[in-house]
Amino acid sequence: AGILLQPSGQAVLKQVGLLDAVLARAAPLDALEAVHVGGRPLVTNRYADYAPDCRAYGVHRGVLFGAIRDAVASRPIDVRLGCQITTREVTPAGVFLHDATGRRHGPFDFVLAADGSRSRMRAACRLRASVWPYSHATLWAIAPGRGVPSRLYQVVDGTRRLCGLVPLGDGLCTLYWGLPARDYPATVARGLEPLKREIRAFCPEAGELLDFLHSFDQLLLTRYQT
Repeated sequence: AGILLQPSGQAVLKQVGLLDAVLARAAPLDALEAVHVGGRPLVTNRYADYAPDCRAYGVHRGVLFGAIRDAVASRPIDVRLGCQITTREVTPAGVFLHDATGRRHGPFDFVLAADGSRSRMRAACRLRASVWPYSHATLWAIAPGRGVPSRLYQVVDGTRRLCGLVPLGDGLCTLYWGLPARDYPATVARGLEPLKREIRAFCPEAGELLDFLHSFDQLLLTRYQT
């Protein structure tokens, strides 16, 4: 999916010397705009109201990750892929991590676990947590298109339906469509063309991207929980 790179994120990338490489393949966004279905304004948030030359950028997640990966590869850093960490072991020599194949990694002086709301490490570390699944999910697609230039654009129908467009640079745009998670199987069973007609009527600005979609395989369903 596309990422909205806010000024705070830009400051971090500038500090580590990666901002220019990322922005070279990003789309500048001067405003965040949301309207009710039918076009009546809901929210317009202009970055220039906060500071001159202030803006966000839409960027493909792969562009950001690629820049970070290249920076890591240029340093003497040991990167191990395909290691699903399942347990930890605390010893006088340091902390060891065990992956799903039984391989032991370490010792480490410090471990930062950033494995999200579906973390297996919390249970391994006996940390208490409350996990709350959201009732709504999102269908995402990235396709050639402009979206609404210079802004993140959303159309809403109260809290029931949501469509959004984020220009990304490289001639691409993200389209996202919110729906109740329980409705997804029925949406697939109904077929892609009825879904495209519904989105097009709801957000005509999405038409250029919808023309590119020919299969549900081009859409990624994301479920959320906290």
